[in-house]
Amino acid sequence: MGKSYGWLIASGLAALSLFASIFAILLSILTIWRNWSIARVNLVANCHKTYGDIFSELFELNEEAKMQGPVPAGLPGTANPPAVDPMPVIKRRAHKLLLRLWNLQHEQYLYFREELIPQPVFESWLIYRYADYRSTDYNFDGIGYKWTWDTRKREFAHQSDFVELMDLAMDTANKHSNAADAASLAVQDAMYLYKRSTAGSNIRRHWSRIADFYKH
Repeated sequence: MGKSYGWLIASGLAALSLFASIFAILLSILTIWRNWSIARVNLVANCHKTYGDIFSELFELNEEAKMQGPVPAGLPGTANPPAVDPMPVIKRRAHKLLLRLWNLQHEQYLYFREELIPQPVFESWLIYRYADYRSTDYNFDGIGYKWTWDTRKREFAHQSDFVELMDLAMDTANKHSNAADAASLAVQDAMYLYKRSTAGSNIRRHWSRIADFYKH
């Protein structure tokens, strides 16, 4: 009888220990998931802020460019030199800002590929890129969003998957130009390409993360 009673106590303690271990594991998983979710929210917010800051500078620069009139020439027979044309400086500043936008888009793509940005958020950004590519709101004597991409993408040659995705998302080939929902169709094409080209690598990445988790 004493042995049976002792066995029951030992079994109960073992069960409690098991439950405590399971609870600790679940709590750890929930903590990791919570931190992961907070990190994703913060990352999206930071991307939005950076995008807004760049476009705020572009807006101010655009207003400055609109105020520029013809450059007066120096008066003949005087020592007054001709005025300096401000447009080359404005164009250089615009080019730098537009390059920052494309570098940001590339970073967003890399974050999305690592599943740090939710797919609906990334797709909404691609919709805006479709509109930006066709917009003439910020064009500085030929330096615009479209021109910057058409020249910048050559420098992304080692990231051909990014170039292909963005070309499809912005429909640079005008495949859907006559469709009422052209932007949505273009983004669908881009996401289909992404899922088809990354399906295998995503599975390997998931298993790698699980293995790394248990190693630590």
